[in-house]
Amino acid sequence: MAGKSDTRQKMINMMYLVFIAMLALNISKEVLATLGILNDDLESSIVELESSSKINYDQISSNSDNLDYKIASEMVGDIKNVSDDFYNFIQNIKDSLISSDENNYLKEVSVKSNRDSIIVMTDYQIMDKSQTLDDYFFVGDLYTEKGDLFLDKFTNYPFSINETLDQITDKELNSEKETKINYEFGSIKDDLSNRFKYSEKVVTSEGTESPFLNYNFQGFPMIASISKLTKIQSDIRYIENKVLTQILNAVQNKGLNFNTFQ
Repeated sequence: MAGKSDTRQKMINMMYLVFIAMLALNISKEVLATLGILNDDLESSIVELESSSKINYDQISSNSDNLDYKIASEMVGDIKNVSDDFYNFIQNIKDSLISSDENNYLKEVSVKSNRDSIIVMTDYQIMDKSQTLDDYFFVGDLYTEKGDLFLDKFTNYPFSINETLDQITDKELNSEKETKINYEFGSIKDDLSNRFKYSEKVVTSEGTESPFLNYNFQGFPMIASISKLTKIQSDIRYIENKVLTQILNAVQNKGLNFNTFQ
């Protein structure tokens, strides 16, 4: 598991290096295509996290009658709901940006090895404009309704997850069980703070201050913004998976027999 996490982090770091290179260069088609590839790789890692999380959700649910799973089984639904809500909100943004008639970023490609085969692909090499995303989030010096909603969901996500983690811990401590489960959510809270870091103003490389949303999304090529949105989705699924994994590990470390896990 650690190996996969390390690989994923290296991929994200590479993506930001490409962001820097893109700003220094003349935004060539090759750079845009590379960002598209990194975006696709992030989406593949999301699929793996979702698959792992489904197994964990099922495991907790199937053991809900077990006293040690009772509190977790009652609370993980909140983790799933808030994660799905924010994730799907971002996905709707991406879908509307990519598939809009004005941009026509989706194209049909005929596979040369099979003339009867046609696939739909996203043409990342033409995603060099910022106007569509700018219009989606910004109106003059203000934010659109969707821009305000994005900020609201971004800032509330870590708060909601932290609140649920605290509730799980408090309910376990106040339970009447003789041997209590030691949930250690400290590293998850650190990840939430790092991955969903927010401040109203961000200091730019020129030493000036820029509002958070403007700093992260205004004026960027479309593929850069799409990739940033995908990274947030990846962070959502990473946090969700880490919570579930920690819950299962905490129950196991209490000394349960492995046969308890179904």
